[in-house]
Amino acid sequence: TNCVDGVCCNNTCTTTCRSCNVAGSVGTCSDVPKGTDDGTCTGANVSCNIGADCDDENGQSCTGGNSCLSGLCADGVCCNSACNTACKACNLTGSVGTCGNIASGQQDNNPTNICTGMNQCDGNGVCKKVPGASCSAGSECFSTFCVDGVCCSSACGAPCQACTMAKTGSADGMCANVTTGTDPDNDCAMDPVSTCDRTGFCAAGACQNYVADTQCAAASCSNGMQSAESKCNGTGTCVAGMTTSCTPYVCDAMSCKTSCGTDSDCVSTHYCSSMLCTPKLAAGQMCTTADQCASGFCVDDRCCAEACTDVCKTCGNTMGACSNIPLNTDDDNPACTGTNTCNGLGACLLQNEEICTTDSECASNNCSGPPGAAVCKP
Repeated sequence: TNCVDGVCCNNTCTTTCRSCNVAGSVGTCSDVPKGTDDGTCTGANVSCNIGADCDDENGQSCTGGNSCLSGLCADGVCCNSACNTACKACNLTGSVGTCGNIASGQQDNNPTNICTGMNQCDGNGVCKKVPGASCSAGSECFSTFCVDGVCCSSACGAPCQACTMAKTGSADGMCANVTTGTDPDNDCAMDPVSTCDRTGFCAAGACQNYVADTQCAAASCSNGMQSAESKCNGTGTCVAGMTTSCTPYVCDAMSCKTSCGTDSDCVSTHYCSSMLCTPKLAAGQMCTTADQCASGFCVDDRCCAEACTDVCKTCGNTMGACSNIPLNTDDDNPACTGTNTCNGLGACLLQNEEICTTDSECASNNCSGPPGAAVCKP
């Protein structure tokens, strides 16, 4: 007696979301398949659910899952999943009703505080820490960089850079140069001041050099050259001090001598006279000691070109050349005094009126007189 939905049915079957021609139970009034429109439950916003209920489709506003076809209400809309993990939402523009990733850089407060404060979403459905938040690995950070125990805005791996206020004076999470005059991460070894290189501290994001005008080598004097102190140029180079010749003096411990007490205080071309280093005299000039002469020989009160020590030799001329003492002139050498005299040819022989036997014994080369009584004659 009941013809429903084109078939004879076991009852009138007039309830919404029930039909008598449901596959597998034709002729028996049954619930229509989930998601099917039927009766007053039609349109883009509702569909039949199990139990002959007419529920809202995904994307429709809801306050609880009981009114949703999916049985799930998230972010105020019927959703295709529970969508209750961090950085997931079901009310995203363009995909309302479908659980999706919250955009990069945004926060998620559903459930309450699940990704807020020092956290934000990375766009891939993961809650990450913002710069400045404490961390132990880069994977925890939105930036992917964990430096000095906080999430950092960059890799911040250069020497003398850090990412905490304690080291830089800047906000935590911002990579910046460490405070000048410090080296919290031991990036800069200390070099000897003689190198003018690293002081062991940082400055302006680099290892600090010894400042300009820092002494890198003391003043010194060696081999007759006085060197002023060397100083750093501020860029890691020790600039040698100016050198000055000590001539005519020699070096003292650290500088040139300025007066003399002995000849050793003077260079080899000078001698000490009245506390002043004086140029040595040339051959022929008057002298009193050998150290006054460039040749090293003072003979007969003149600087001589040679030692001139042979008997009957003299250097007493303005040329300073060693020459023979004139005939019949005594030499100041003890070997040619008394009965002897010089012959003018560099030999010391008998003087006139001295007894002789041959001419060669006489300075005059003339031995005259009877045998046994001959004497040197002019």
